[in-house]
Amino acid sequence: MRKLLLLQPPSLTRVHRGLYNLAALATYVEGFCEVRVHDSTDAALETCLIDFQPHIVGITSYTVTYGESIEQM
Repeated sequence: MRKLLLLQPPSLTRVHRGLYNLAALATYVEGFCEVRVHDSTDAALETCLIDFQPHIVGITSYTVTYGESIEQM
């Protein structure tokens, strides 16, 4: 089964304090792949990538956080 990791940039997490959109997406695709939502305030991204080893990584962004999302990639 494929593994999907969904990320939210730290600045977006600080502003919105929620991962509702990513959680909704994770719920929608969980029958097709194993999903994790990574809150960038919880742990280092590198650790999450090493532990989970996802096949696909999705990063959410708004126009104002696009630059930070690209840097995180």
